[in-house]
Amino acid sequence: MFPESTFIIIRDTDDNVFGVFTESVWRESTNYFGGSNCFLFRLNPSYSILYSTRPGTNYNYLNANRMDRPRGLGLGGPLGSCGFWLDADEYGKGYANPQSSDFEFGPLLDGETFVAETIQIWSAV
Repeated sequence: MFPESTFIIIRDTDDNVFGVFTESVWRESTNYFGGSNCFLFRLNPSYSILYSTRPGTNYNYLNANRMDRPRGLGLGGPLGSCGFWLDADEYGKGYANPQSSDFEFGPLLDGETFVAETIQIWSAV
């Protein structure tokens, strides 16, 4: 997948620009993995960074294949109320929970759901 630190940047159909950063290596799994060296960020309509709030190893989630578990890419938990979620079954749709227990409180976008217009993934090696 991506071998090192990753930025995922999304512009949605409402012109919100937001994303995630993680130092953890992405891998397919039906369980959470990765460390707390991650954050959520918002670039438009305003700028903010929501840092992880607790140490731990359960920040990243990526499942594209197993049908018996939620399919998508997420940061923070628990599943169903992630700080950031990009759905694998409804391409380009997702949500950002402003009250995730794993990140500082605050909105990534106006509202909680989004439809991505552009998705960029940047990885540093």
